[in-house]
Amino acid sequence: MVESPAILVIGPRWVGDMVMAQCLFSALKELHPNTAIDVLAPAWAAPMVKRMPEIRQQIDLPLKSGVLAFGVRKRFGRLLRGRYDMAYVMPGSWKSALVPFFARIPRRVGHLKEMRYGLLTDIVPLPDGVKRRTAQAYFGLAQGGTFRPQGLLSTRKTRRHCWVASGWRRKNSSR
Repeated sequence: MVESPAILVIGPRWVGDMVMAQCLFSALKELHPNTAIDVLAPAWAAPMVKRMPEIRQQIDLPLKSGVLAFGVRKRFGRLLRGRYDMAYVMPGSWKSALVPFFARIPRRVGHLKEMRYGLLTDIVPLPDGVKRRTAQAYFGLAQGGTFRPQGLLSTRKTRRHCWVASGWRRKNSSR
């Protein structure tokens, strides 16, 4: 299988969502400090991803938004076979879960959306209260929706970043 532990994250296709993805990347790095994290995302995201210290590399996904391109996704997945232990699928579309499935990544984590049974191995519940809080939804993917990292949430700067990114207000917090 893989030489050293590695995680593939299927990144979002929108700029704002990619900014909010930082919450997931930080949480994953805290949970798996010695694991390389790669992001599969559109080419436009490269300058942003390069500034995220948790990410080893970005892999350009050469597909336009809304295009299925089943064969391309299948070939892309096969090229990535054996390189990753885990995948996190951030977008909610069915097609976004295809690459990790075809790559035969043993653990594929994501929200159910669009009936992705079989494509995902770990389905994370998405509570109604979190559906419009994208950063919190991404953050919850880190450990099945129950991740509450002590180190990450204890730093005021990171906590504020995740809340601001998700539209969360300090008055809504019990902390």
